Amino acid sequence: ASLSRVGWARVHGERWRVRSTSPLAAGRAVRVTGRRGLMLTVVPASNPSQEGEHT
Repeated sequence: ASLSRVGWARVHGERWRVRSTSPLAAGRAVRVTGRRGLMLTVVPASNPSQEGEHT
């Protein structure tokens, strides 16, 4: 799979241009951490099975 730091993501049904500090594979779930104009900053989403758990 191709990895990229800039691309497109669907957020709440809307298509947004996104940028990540680390390469992401297409189709990977992300979490929005910021916005500058019409560009969202994202990071890879946590594993859904780990959500709500604290270490």
